[in-house]
Amino acid sequence: MISLCFMVWLSAGQADTTFEVSLNGLGKGLTKAQLMECPLSGNAVFPAHWKGSSTAGHILDDEKSIGTFQVFSASLAGKGQDWVALFTEVPKGNKVTFKGGPSKIQSLFVFDGDWKSLRRISDSKGPMLAVFCEPYDPSTPASKEATFKTFTHVYDPEGSNLITKGAGGKFPHHRGLFYGFMKTTYSAGVVDTWHCKDGVHLNLTGPGVEEYGPLAVRVTLPVGWYGKKDDLFAREERQFTVLRAGEALVVDFASRVTPLDGVIKVDGDPQHAGYHFRASDEVASKTSKKTVFVRPSGVDKPGVTRNWPERKDHINLPWNSMQFSANENRYSVTYINHPENRGESRFSEREYGRFGCYFVDEATVEKPLVVQNRMVFRRGDLDKKEAHADAVGFNANIR
Repeated sequence: MISLCFMVWLSAGQADTTFEVSLNGLGKGLTKAQLMECPLSGNAVFPAHWKGSSTAGHILDDEKSIGTFQVFSASLAGKGQDWVALFTEVPKGNKVTFKGGPSKIQSLFVFDGDWKSLRRISDSKGPMLAVFCEPYDPSTPASKEATFKTFTHVYDPEGSNLITKGAGGKFPHHRGLFYGFMKTTYSAGVVDTWHCKDGVHLNLTGPGVEEYGPLAVRVTLPVGWYGKKDDLFAREERQFTVLRAGEALVVDFASRVTPLDGVIKVDGDPQHAGYHFRASDEVASKTSKKTVFVRPSGVDKPGVTRNWPERKDHINLPWNSMQFSANENRYSVTYINHPENRGESRFSEREYGRFGCYFVDEATVEKPLVVQNRMVFRRGDLDKKEAHADAVGFNANIR
């Protein structure tokens, strides 16, 4: 099954609307080239007729168009609506105007597959992301291991090859972009939503909600957290927002976990908890000695990793970047941690292609657990300045 959606900036006949956005000094220190590959994002309470659906338009700086923006229908993390913007010029001042209105500009995103196996997102350049959503099947040990948690694949930013690992291979509990906690405590006790042992599983409770726009596409997944007795104890809204910025593929992740009742505590260790990326299994089997980590402190030697708590300072990094070899190409992925994420972010790195961070926190019905992260994917290596530039638009915390 293939579904297509053409998205016009705003439907013809709808009134033009402007909205002023403060950039919090964001344009300073970035070159034009960096800014064009650095999507800005935030959330705001927009005009009434922008609510409830995707809206888009031009970014104005002294009446000159210097880019485009898109507003989504809601926000998991904020009170208003999320927005994303791409600039073609460096803004002169600290404020710009979002102007929505009729336009002839259109864009195309494609979803193919179904919500019982694999649902893939593509654009005119090729595939971008794919959600593994096969229902949990405990009938055999093999099917149980293959289906015990939903995860998300990422594709080569310039091609059609996967750059992430699925089921099987070394450390089979690591798969693509994935989220879970080795120590998840709720009213029935402690369960492992990372390795998904003893019947524990994280699976979709229904189809994802798809939202299209001219700049980005978003899918929100209803993920059920199930205990050892197949008891649903929490509901997660897991969201991926995907766009291309120059040569980069940008994937924003947001999650809101709400227990059905009582309190949930999430915990674990740096290697088995939180939000992580796992590269193709080729990295583990053939190219791990070529893996290089780039951190705010600089570029490390091939194969050298850092992990908390052996490195007490490996916490609360604004970003961390991994370079690896697969598909006869070099790739870089920059992991960006949002400053509003709760708790102490403890980072982990592995030369076989897995990295990310975790935290210890609690969630209640009144106060769900909300996290936000961004990953930026490119072919080729990058340096510290480039990785820092990737993080600026996401860490600016524009509101």
